[in-house]
Amino acid sequence: MRRVALTPDQRRALSLAVFAVLALVLWRTPVLFPLRCFVVLVHEAGHALAALLTGAEVVQLVVNPDESGHVIYRGGSVIITSSAGYVGSSLLGGALLALTPKPRSHRAAVGVLGVLLVALTAVYVPFSNPFGAVLGLLWGFGLLHVALKGYTWLPTAVAGLAVMLCIYAIYDFADFLLGDASRTDAGILAGALGLPFLALPIGLLWVALSLWIMWQGARIALRGAWARSGGRRR
Repeated sequence: MRRVALTPDQRRALSLAVFAVLALVLWRTPVLFPLRCFVVLVHEAGHALAALLTGAEVVQLVVNPDESGHVIYRGGSVIITSSAGYVGSSLLGGALLALTPKPRSHRAAVGVLGVLLVALTAVYVPFSNPFGAVLGLLWGFGLLHVALKGYTWLPTAVAGLAVMLCIYAIYDFADFLLGDASRTDAGILAGALGLPFLALPIGLLWVALSLWIMWQGARIALRGAWARSGGRRR
C-alpha cells in the first residue's frame, strides 16, 4: 500500500481539526478548566482594553472560579467596550488562526498577549479577587516565558489557543440564541442605549461578525491545505 505523505499545510489542517474535536468533546470537563478560565480572562481583558482605548477609566477586572467575570469602567464608548468581549475573543482567535502558517510571528503574538495579561491583571484585578489575580499572572507570565524561550511546540500551542478561543465564542452564541439575551453583554449594551428590545438583534450582529472573523482566519490558516503534494499552488 502506497503511503501518502501529508504536506505541512495538510498537517496543520489535521491538527486544527483534532484540536476542535477534542475541545468540543471535552469542553465541559475538568480537563479544559484552565483553558476555559483563560478564554474568560481574554473576554474580560477585551472589555478592559477597549475601555482604555476609548478613554474610559477602568475600575476593576474580575474573573471568578465559576467562569464568570466582569469589568467596571467609567466613560469611554459603551458600544465599543460592550462589543469587545465576544467580538474581541473571536478577533483574537481568528488572528491566531491566521498566524498558524507563520511560525516566525508566533513568539511576538504570544509575547504581546502575555504582556497585556500581566499588565491588566497587575493594575486592575482587585485584591478581593485572588483567583483572577493568580489566573492572570500565571497565564501572562507563562505566555511570556514560552515566547522568550521559543519552544518547538509553540506552533502547536498557538493553534490550540486559537481553536479554544473560537470554540468559546461559538458556545457563547448560545447565550443569545437559547438563553436570555437581556442578561448578556448585548443586553447590557441595549439597556445602556435605552433600547432593551435591541438585545437580541445586537447579539445576532455580534454572532455574524464573529463568525465572519473566524472564517477569515480559518481561510488563511487552511489555504493550500488540500493542494496536491508537490503540486503548483495558484
